[in-house]
Amino acid sequence: MQVVDVRTAHEWDAGHIAGARHIPEDDVAARAGELDAGRAVVTVCHTGTRSATAAADLADAGLAAESLEGGMEAWAAAGLAVVTDGGRPGAVVPAPPASEEHQRFAADFMAAALAVQEHFGDREPSEEEVLDFLRRRGGAP
Repeated sequence: MQVVDVRTAHEWDAGHIAGARHIPEDDVAARAGELDAGRAVVTVCHTGTRSATAAADLADAGLAAESLEGGMEAWAAAGLAVVTDGGRPGAVVPAPPASEEHQRFAADFMAAALAVQEHFGDREPSEEEVLDFLRRRGGAP
């Protein structure tokens, strides 16, 4: 199999899986032809989110691709080796903490989603019904 690390150059430089190939996430679709179509591809990022998107892009290009669940965090937590380009031991760089604005947005989003679920129950409301509910509640444009 071939491992494709889709993280940023900074993340890659800090430490990656030995033998992995670095293709940043934004370049994966355009560079799919550089990979061996006869070998499975495992994509990896910090936690598995970006690599899941990259694996889907590669699958769309006709490659057998899967994402490493949990990403480099899971790899390092399992005690598996991480190296730098020089072959020296590396480290997984932690993701930057979410900004206060991001945390507020996430909390507001979850509160709105839970309110919609509680209001409509098991019924599948239309998009207009949800927006109307959220406007009346003060949580939608």
